Amino acid sequence: VHDEKYKNVRYALLDPSCSGSGVSRAIERNLDESDKEKDAKRLMQLHAFQVLVTKKAMSFPNVHTILYSTCSIHQIENEDVVCEVLQWCRNHNIDDVSKYYSSWQLKMPPRFSLDAWNRRGIMNESDSKSDGSGSGSGSVERSDKSLTIEEKQCLIRCLPIDEMNGFFVAVYTNLDKRKNNVTNSISTKKAKDINNNVEDGNNKLKFNNSNSNSNSNSNK
Repeated sequence: VHDEKYKNVRYALLDPSCSGSGVSRAIERNLDESDKEKDAKRLMQLHAFQVLVTKKAMSFPNVHTILYSTCSIHQIENEDVVCEVLQWCRNHNIDDVSKYYSSWQLKMPPRFSLDAWNRRGIMNESDSKSDGSGSGSGSVERSDKSLTIEEKQCLIRCLPIDEMNGFFVAVYTNLDKRKNNVTNSISTKKAKDINNNVEDGNNKLKFNNSNSNSNSNSNK
């Protein structure tokens, strides 16, 4: 995370392993539906991994924008992941290392206003049942009550009933880290400008001294 080669990384695109339940001809989907118990266990494992990789992306010191996406229609891989991650951020202890975690929030994806696409995050349990976007097993369904209406409206959903493959998108942003990056960039630029001015001044001084020595030698 703190490797020098990642110091300028600002954006992260997360496309983690998922059930593929939104893909109409996915082999994995057919296999999942053949065994509900196995399906539930696999979805829980996928959920845990998806939460883990999101937290990992948030831990990079200069990453301020994260796009999370799956080709799943299951709430447990989508809204429930977002819910758990945001809860973790809100409850994170504030210290020098983790002070930016509490600043993570959802952002409306560009070009996806409510007018442009009105299918958003699952609002309640009845929505999950009516559009087929539940977890696929009642035993793994989780509540997303901690997501506000505004947060759910930031989430983008596509379902097979929309005449396309199922898809989910969430964009996290951290304004404090973004501001910090801008401040650091400005400070770096100022430091470079100062160094350049100092170097220019030194070069001019060397040039003037050289001319003075040349004039002295010619006068002799």
